Amino acid sequence: GGVNIWRTPDQGNNWVLVSHWYGGLSKPMVHADIHDLVYSATGDTLYATHDGGIDYTRDGGASWKNITDGMSITQFYRIGTCEAKTDLIIAGAQDNGTSYSTNGKWLHGQAGDGMDCAIDPNNPSRLYASVYDGSFSRSTDGGKNFTTMVNSSITNQTGAWVSPIAIDPNNTNVVYCGFTDLWKSHLYGDPSSWKKISNFQTSNTLRSIAVSPSNSNYIYCANLSTIWRTTDGGTSWTMIQSNSDASITSLAVHATNPEILYVSKSGYSIGNKILKYDGTKWINLSGNLPNVPANWVVYQKNSPDRIYAATDVGVYFSDYGSNMWEKYNDGLPTMVVNELEINYTTKKIRAGTWGRGVWEVDLVDCNVAIPNIKITGNTTMCSGDSVILEAETNASSYLWSNGETTKSIVVKKEGQYSLMIDDGSGCKGKSGVVSVIVISVPNLSLSTDKEPGICEGDSITISANLGFASYKWSSGETTRKIVVKTPGAYTCTATTKDGCSKTTDVINVTLNPKAEKPTLKNVDDVLVSTPAAKYRWYFNGKLIDTVKTQSYKPSKSGKYYVEVAESGDCYTKSDEIDYIVNSIVEYSPEFVSVSPNPSNGLFNVQFNNNLSGNVEYVIYNATGAKVYTSEEYRAGDVYTKQFNLEEQASGIYMLVVKSHAKTFYVKLIKR
Repeated sequence: GGVNIWRTPDQGNNWVLVSHWYGGLSKPMVHADIHDLVYSATGDTLYATHDGGIDYTRDGGASWKNITDGMSITQFYRIGTCEAKTDLIIAGAQDNGTSYSTNGKWLHGQAGDGMDCAIDPNNPSRLYASVYDGSFSRSTDGGKNFTTMVNSSITNQTGAWVSPIAIDPNNTNVVYCGFTDLWKSHLYGDPSSWKKISNFQTSNTLRSIAVSPSNSNYIYCANLSTIWRTTDGGTSWTMIQSNSDASITSLAVHATNPEILYVSKSGYSIGNKILKYDGTKWINLSGNLPNVPANWVVYQKNSPDRIYAATDVGVYFSDYGSNMWEKYNDGLPTMVVNELEINYTTKKIRAGTWGRGVWEVDLVDCNVAIPNIKITGNTTMCSGDSVILEAETNASSYLWSNGETTKSIVVKKEGQYSLMIDDGSGCKGKSGVVSVIVISVPNLSLSTDKEPGICEGDSITISANLGFASYKWSSGETTRKIVVKTPGAYTCTATTKDGCSKTTDVINVTLNPKAEKPTLKNVDDVLVSTPAAKYRWYFNGKLIDTVKTQSYKPSKSGKYYVEVAESGDCYTKSDEIDYIVNSIVEYSPEFVSVSPNPSNGLFNVQFNNNLSGNVEYVIYNATGAKVYTSEEYRAGDVYTKQFNLEEQASGIYMLVVKSHAKTFYVKLIKR
């Protein structure tokens, strides 16, 4: 099987043509594009499945019988209906041309791939059909014969795979067809009457056309991404949507207001299925529609703004501008629906499906009064606030667009909210939409430049984050940062430029106790502080980062002190102590000698080092405190000097002798 069917009588050495796709070459007709060939269990029947259904042969292919009749498997792109003859339907199908149904019987009208089609609503003898790429034809005898109407040869423009056609509902002799521009005929599509009425300057082909039922001067047309509108019959055009983020699939104009347009969109962009244009702005009516392509939208006249949407999983309807959608699939298989057409005479809506034929059902005929919604609070509010929506109408059941089923709801999230009620008979009424806008408020927090415990006489800086227009502290200050010197509980309330406020949690600032002044002692050349919880040691006024202990053995001579704290960072400083490295080392007698040593307090120190210039003498006790100091001028002689420590306590003392060139350290021991 290929386009046709071939048979070999000798295991493939020779092949014989046994069918032809349109009955040519004196062969029996079997539809093109063979998909499968299957023998019956007995082997006497061969079935062929193809784009047209199923045929079988029982004589080796000499004759074939089609058994597709009654199978609802046709893949329809578009359908058309007729008010003047309610049982007349025209439909264009993939691989199966254009057919029409009258009196319940389907007849084949035109071969090829059937695309968009239409019927003159006032004259059932006038039918319009097309094949791919914008090749349109018409019939004036009810579908028995079709002749060329318009194509690319006439327009010199390309048409889409499914090029659109539309009949002016107010003047049916006017017909529109879409190529890269919009073309108009005022003579029922006569080939000589076509005129281009747009200049869109694009290579993209039109896919949708809609003429206002209330004003023929309003015409809308669209390719997959852009919509244009004319309000003067095509003299001038305005682009009303460009670069759509999902493919535009159909257009429908409000029955009485030509400014209002409904648009369906394909693709899988969540919440981007059905849109409404009110003449100035776009309104999203996608509501609770499933995230599948929406292929068609149609408006029901004399209804509370009821619209139907054909999707990849069936049909839905919504009314009252509520953007709440209900399934309308009872009896309809779950499948792709490509187009919907309303016949007002029969009060039916018909669906052309992709693979399951044409279906129809009664129009929705419920016109329950619109339920009013009482609003308590502001619908424009700050995040964290709420507004109450309540039905003013008593009903047997309530269903809000967010899924809640109570008479009133508390709303905290931004969105469009509407209500559907049931009057008890199965008819439902839908409210208008209440738009709730929530103004986002940044997070508000406090930070400090240190732990929130302060020392007496100290301070802490508390800062609120950026993102607000004004700040108000519990202390009364209005800056973003405050300097706190007083213990207490502090909060900040910040307000945005939109007037939305937030208040922080409390920061408790406490007063930490201050440690008593420490005392330093030199114990065997180790500096020891009185006990405390924390220690910080300093050398010549600079912090020693690595030392946090109670004692410290210096490696350099100089001035040392310690700071101590009991809790927090409330430190108290000790007195400084002069520390001499290696202070217990006695120098050789060739430099200096002491007699007696130990003594009861009088020490005779002989200097043998020829000191000259100003010489300083300092004696330190074991804690590092000075107990004696003097200074004199020496001429470089050898001399003896007496030092009296009789008034001092017993212990070890350090005599430090400094001249311009030398420094000597001498240990003195008093009994």
